[in-house]
Amino acid sequence: MTVSDLTTEPIYAGNRHTLRYTVADQDNAGVPKDLTGISARWALSKFKTDGSFSTTSILDKNSTNALQILISAPATGVIDVFLAEGDTTALAGDYYFELELYIPASYSLVVAAGTLTIVKNVVNV
Repeated sequence: MTVSDLTTEPIYAGNRHTLRYTVADQDNAGVPKDLTGISARWALSKFKTDGSFSTTSILDKNSTNALQILISAPATGVIDVFLAEGDTTALAGDYYFELELYIPASYSLVVAAGTLTIVKNVVNV
């Protein structure tokens, strides 16, 4: 499975954000992966000074709570991760994220990973 529509623009601390991911079937180019019955987890961790990332997450989201992650269009592979104001208020800098899918009675798979930049803004300092 692969991901498209990955937003790489910085987000502002203390603002609500929806991160949308579209998962494609890696065996069928251009075809969305049907996510029916699949659950998801998204995690954020801080980069260390040596450029690696911490394996301890500072923010976790799970599709067992639809206010955190919503597989909003399972048949078309769309996953929305919701960041609330309080999730990022105290954060600034570059962070590492992963989106992992759990396929029932089978396996888990990281389908997206990368850098999320969080910027302090004038209003929320």
